[in-house]
Amino acid sequence: MDRGGRIPARPPAGPRPGGHRRWPAGLAAFEYRDFRLLWSGALVSNVGTWLQTVAQGWLVLQLADSASILGLVNAVSTLPVLVLALYGGVLADRLDRRRLLLAAQWAAMLLALFTALLIAAHRITVPWLLALALASGVVAALSSPAWQAYVSDLVPQRKLFNAVALNSAQFNVARVLGPAMAGTLIATAGIAGCYALNGLSFLAVIVALMRLRTPPRTRSASTSSPWQDLTEGMRYAAGHAEARAVLLLGTTHTIFGMPFLMLLPVFARTVYRGGAGDLGILLSAMGVGAVGGAFTTTRWSGIGRKGPAILGMEVAFGAALVLFSHATSRLAALPALALVGFCMVSFFAVANTTLQLLSGEEMRGRMMALWTIASWGVAPVGSAWAGVFAARFGAPAAVYTGAGACLLATGAMALLSPLLRST
Repeated sequence: MDRGGRIPARPPAGPRPGGHRRWPAGLAAFEYRDFRLLWSGALVSNVGTWLQTVAQGWLVLQLADSASILGLVNAVSTLPVLVLALYGGVLADRLDRRRLLLAAQWAAMLLALFTALLIAAHRITVPWLLALALASGVVAALSSPAWQAYVSDLVPQRKLFNAVALNSAQFNVARVLGPAMAGTLIATAGIAGCYALNGLSFLAVIVALMRLRTPPRTRSASTSSPWQDLTEGMRYAAGHAEARAVLLLGTTHTIFGMPFLMLLPVFARTVYRGGAGDLGILLSAMGVGAVGGAFTTTRWSGIGRKGPAILGMEVAFGAALVLFSHATSRLAALPALALVGFCMVSFFAVANTTLQLLSGEEMRGRMMALWTIASWGVAPVGSAWAGVFAARFGAPAAVYTGAGACLLATGAMALLSPLLRST
């Protein structure tokens, strides 16, 4: 009580700054202690995830020496996103997101460590690997919407754009560091060691989640069934013109634009007559551009209309893909790939933030589930058409065609969605 006998008012629930330090504009979300904690833990964990991703490719080649089996493993790990991500969005809107994320991290850690034990004991087989990849995909599908929606629990809305951009930055830094470390670690610690390191890396996120102080957002108890919540989220997105336009653009981007990643080995070996080292250089160029794009977008918090930025980044992405598809040498391809990486990450960061700002708190998890499907879950569809097209007409033609589809879709959306232009 104060001296007048009154009980002091409790501070409002929600994110609070973690100290008096003023961060630069591009790092404004780091003002919040809980966001810094989770960002740091996620960076460590994502480095481990990319390390395991590379090790998994080598493991498949050791077990089966088959590109088709490699593709099957990747497809099996992605399939749950198409099937379960929407239900993951319902969970993100119904449950305490921190507890949901903690459960997912423990499950992912145990799966990675169990796989490491099977490899070390020489008991790993292709069926085992497929089953474990499927289980990991289920965990990712159910938790990914909560991951993306949880950012809004840790920072106020005015810092949300910066927080999403910083999350993109850490993911892309991990995408560069993980594969860069993989070659040395596979040679020294072995594939089992890489899986074990990934399993241990989840402890960084688990500890961060356990140390968070931000109270959970209060959510009204739902009286509807999960199926009703799911269909309500789909109706909300379908009836919201700006959100619908962003989701359609994201889906087009993933199906037609992103297959260039799958085709990079073909460019390195067939188009540029190189080897694994050339592939590494191409991936590094794209990674450098992606990191640059991620850190650049951290300073875009003040842009007023995000719709034109989404459209502009997608046009630039399509144009960069056209340049890459016409590059006749590795040297000419490098700046084009850096620009592709820059535009790709910038597009995803702005689109993700726009969807979060357009959706209310009660719908955010389900909107992020739809975004997870649009930006990740439909990737096998893109890989399927691009693989068939490249086999018949060549990898450059496939990339060029995909770029054209992205540009056409962006032009159509700019004409047909005036609300997006003004968002």
